[in-house]
Formats: sequence, C-alpha cells, structure tokens
Amino acid sequence: MQEVTLKVTSDTTQIATTDHTSAISGYLYAVQWTQGTSANTSDITVSTQGGYGSKTVLTLTDATASMLKYPRDLVHDASGNALTGTDGGDRNLPVLDGTPRAVTAQQGESKYGYVSLYYLTKSEVDRMKELTLTLTVAADGTATVNGDLPILGRLYAVYYTIGTLADTADLVISTQNGYASKTLLTISPSASGLYYPRDLVHDAAGTALTGTSGGDRCLPLMDGYPRVTVAQGGVSMTGQLTMFYLE
Repeated sequence: MQEVTLKVTSDTTQIATTDHTSAISGYLYAVQWTQGTSANTSDITVSTQGGYGSKTVLTLTDATASMLKYPRDLVHDASGNALTGTDGGDRNLPVLDGTPRAVTAQQGESKYGYVSLYYLTKSEVDRMKELTLTLTVAADGTATVNGDLPILGRLYAVYYTIGTLADTADLVISTQNGYASKTLLTISPSASGLYYPRDLVHDAAGTALTGTSGGDRCLPLMDGYPRVTVAQGGVSMTGQLTMFYLE
C-alpha cells in the first residue's frame, strides 16, 4: 500500500488548492481528512487531474472533524448500466490515474489541514503478514502493549489466544500515531477466538453505505503503531493477540 499526503492551507478567501508533485496510477483504498486548524465548515474535494480524465473521488461538506472515508464506485453490467445497489459489496475501488488534487472552501482564513490518499499500485499483490503481541497484565489486570514498528496496510483478521488471562478480559485493538489513531476491534472474549474486523465503505459524497452483510464492508486501514489495551485480565496473567494484515 502507498500513501500520498497533501497539505491544504487556505488564503484570505478561505479556499485552497494543492496538487501532488507527480501523477499516480492505481486503486484508491481510503482517504483521511485531518482537520488541523481548519474550520468546522470546511468543504473538501479530492480528485485526480490529467491522465485519461480528471475524476472526483471524494467530496466532503462541512467537515466538522478529522475523518476516514473509504470511497467506492458503482460497478456496471455487460451493457454498461450502473448497478445501483447501496451496499459496499456492489462497488469497487476507484481507479486513480493522474495527479492527486485537494481543494478546500470555507476552510477559514489562513488555516491548514491534510488530505491523505491510501492506494494500491497496479503492480502490487496482496502479501499477508502477521504480528503477535504478548499481553501480560499487571496486578490490577491491565496492560498496554505496543508494536515496535508502524504498519501501513489492511487488517485481515485477529486471533486472540486467551492463555492464562481471565475470561472477563476486555481488549481494545488500535493503531496509534498515524494521521489519526483508529480503533480496529473491541472485544470481551471468554475464550480464544478468530475475528475478521470490517469497516463500512462510503460513496463519493462521503456517505456510509449501510449494508449489514460482510460483503458490504472492507478491510480496516492500519496506519500507525499497533496497540492492544487490556482491562480485567486477572492478576499478572498472560495471553497473546495476533494480527494478520496485508501490505
């Protein structure tokens, strides 16, 4: 997975346009808006310019906070008709072919924010990796365990090994210190188990596609240091948490 970040700094008219330094080609996976000092009235348009044709990939209106979106495009039948299902499983990763551009309006005077595009190159293949964190709780039953290195990729699955941890343990799995900290999974397992966390995807206006089946969702983005926090884990007990992820 690749990442491009554009800093958008408004002028006295509260607007800004920032282009990346070069064109990119691939498939858009997610877009992160990091608010910075931008006003809660900010409108953001993310597009590619040039290539086979300029294309808007995401529009956010009155973005009141930092947010992560997974834009998806409608797919078509053999006659070229758009298949108009509202579930994420009916949609595809938008093609990127051109120079990324971020445009803001109503951002406030001399304010800044960041637009990060996460994408897969056409030559990339999915490579599964795994990371195991040992969870040893203190006498009060708590622990915070961080990975040694940041990860940029997509979470495929999580396996929890209870070990000697109490069956009352509460776990929160997240990433920290990327463009935005993100909770990936919150569980209270009474035994070892395998979990497949998934996120809702969005249309080009940033609206969540609210289908409830697994095919309507995508692999959560990981951008930062993995972290597992444990509460009510018993007294000085130990278990493990393994993350399986794609780069």
